[in-house]
Amino acid sequence: MYPSAPAYIENPKMLVMPYGHGGVRSFTGCGPANEIRGTGNTSFSTPPDGPGSRRSPAFERPAPAPASDPRRAAAARVGEAMAGRTFAIGDIHGDLVHLLALWDHLPAPDAGDTLVFLGDYVDRGPDSAGVVRWIREVLPLLTEARIVCLRGNHEDAWLRVIDQGWPEFVLPKGNGCRVCMTSFGVPETDTAALLDGAFWPPEVVAWMRELPAWYEDEHAIYVHAGLPMKDGRWVHPSEAEPASALFWTRAPAFFKTYDGKQIVVGHTPTDLLPPELSEHTLGDVEDVWVRGQVLATDTGCGKGGFLTAVELPARTMYESRLLPGGGAVRTPAE
Repeated sequence: MYPSAPAYIENPKMLVMPYGHGGVRSFTGCGPANEIRGTGNTSFSTPPDGPGSRRSPAFERPAPAPASDPRRAAAARVGEAMAGRTFAIGDIHGDLVHLLALWDHLPAPDAGDTLVFLGDYVDRGPDSAGVVRWIREVLPLLTEARIVCLRGNHEDAWLRVIDQGWPEFVLPKGNGCRVCMTSFGVPETDTAALLDGAFWPPEVVAWMRELPAWYEDEHAIYVHAGLPMKDGRWVHPSEAEPASALFWTRAPAFFKTYDGKQIVVGHTPTDLLPPELSEHTLGDVEDVWVRGQVLATDTGCGKGGFLTAVELPARTMYESRLLPGGGAVRTPAE
């Protein structure tokens, strides 16, 4: 018998889900891991690698790059005058093409910088396996920056599927679970593997279990979804009980009233947030949503939208799409 569960995981009106795996408090990076099984749509050919591209040219597992590797040296030279930046990357949802495009648009991070991924690496887009593999195995070879990968609600949900089963999550087409499974080389007709998550490589399951619930530096707090309220205040993520609230909350009041330390979130698509309250790119409801100390970054990647990164402390926005005029960068004034 499967446990009871909410009917549809992505209901925009949902506030805080009652389910959780408990608090994950430690900060965990995304370093190289063992080889990931499965193939997926792992081509790096679209968009094409142009001159100066910083992508890995192939998806075979390369040997670890030494400190003298020119890829590392180039990244260090480009970023050496701008150490201490944090780049927060929104929900990817299985879209490797947009992830690679965004990476090409970012200034090369150096050893003093941090890359924070806000979670939801999988589901919906065509290549969840490729996204996970690139983040875990390829990215650490391309930069000396610190890499922090947070847990999103989709990783949290898959852990529940693996541990207990959750057909209400995996069966609705809108959650994109079947296309995630096929990216790992399993036929979409294998409903048994879908229902118990048997297609996931063990090392990826272990990685998902280790993903922390939140991260904080001098610039901001970073969580997947937002903060819960307790006793009339928005709590620090270290106080969130259960910690799963940080993956699942979708409280409208958070976006309207939070005024604490700067916070960067994903999870809630920006076109669902009140456009009249956004201070960024008025008139473009699909763009990053900014109100005061809240920066919301889920710009629909894997769902027909694009991927966004926010650079702090400058609040510069980088996008996987090309903007009018051919650029992919917005300054805070735009």
